[in-house]
Amino acid sequence: MALRKGQDDITNQSLKWNPQGNRKVGRPKSTWKRELQNELKKEINKTLSEASTVAASKEKWKDLVRGLCST
Repeated sequence: MALRKGQDDITNQSLKWNPQGNRKVGRPKSTWKRELQNELKKEINKTLSEASTVAASKEKWKDLVRGLCST
């Protein structure tokens, strides 16, 4: 996931980027960042900043992923 990648990685930078301006007609209002936030809230009941804190610790991140992937 992008949260575990380095600060210079393009996917991690895209989480911090805030585009300005108006969308063209017909463009979806949802963005990758919004979809990620919705999924985090639905699946693990965490915000993006809370998930970033968990991702900073490799062991906590592994425990979270194991919990999500267990059957």
